[in-house]
Amino acid sequence: MTLSETVNALRKWLGLTGLAAILIGCGSKDIAYYETHVDEAKGKLVECSYNNFSASMIPSELTDLIFQDKECEAARTARLAEKRIKQQQLQQRDDGQRRNEYELQKAQLLAMSYLAFTEIESTCGWADVSLICQVARDLQDDMLANEVARLKQTYSGVALVQFKADACRGGATYVQAACNVAEIALGQQQTQRVSYYLANQSAFKQEYNACRIELLANDADAIAQYMNGDHRCALVAKAANLIGLHDFSQPL
Repeated sequence: MTLSETVNALRKWLGLTGLAAILIGCGSKDIAYYETHVDEAKGKLVECSYNNFSASMIPSELTDLIFQDKECEAARTARLAEKRIKQQQLQQRDDGQRRNEYELQKAQLLAMSYLAFTEIESTCGWADVSLICQVARDLQDDMLANEVARLKQTYSGVALVQFKADACRGGATYVQAACNVAEIALGQQQTQRVSYYLANQSAFKQEYNACRIELLANDADAIAQYMNGDHRCALVAKAANLIGLHDFSQPL
């Protein structure tokens, strides 16, 4: 390789163009100087590289270069700093784009019904790193909590009991996600009701005595079936058990 070819190869490697490629300043120049005189730093590196490496041993990266000459090392350091800044700028741009894409995908999933969301989530394997699956995994707890809250607000007491029974009945229309969320909503609602009885003695006493009258009007088998269901008196009985009342033999 001729001298001209070697210099041209170095120019191409360092990203040099035109006369700026051969600008070699006079006097001692430090990193701060080369940081503000980018073309001179590039030209200096051409000179330094040719003086330190043969045409067959041109390094492929700036980080591979090691110079004893202070100006050569200053030019190299300045060029590395410039490259780092450009890489950071590119990374920030890429990160911003990814954030925008993430937020757009998030908004689309949040706008879906819970069952539509679970259909998408069910297609995501544990190792799936696609954007939609990453967002779905991040949203799954919030989507479940929102659907539970919606069901408790839409259905109350017997209505939620019936909704849960329909969702969990099985058959061709059975959807496991619908059954699961209905069970969670009903369980939370019943737990809240029991807690309400324990915190409000007058309301509990009224419900307890009313249930006692209802239960005493039935035979043992009917009472057993009654108490094994999700009827309000079953919740009264749970609250009663928690305070040591294990049957309705005596009124409150």
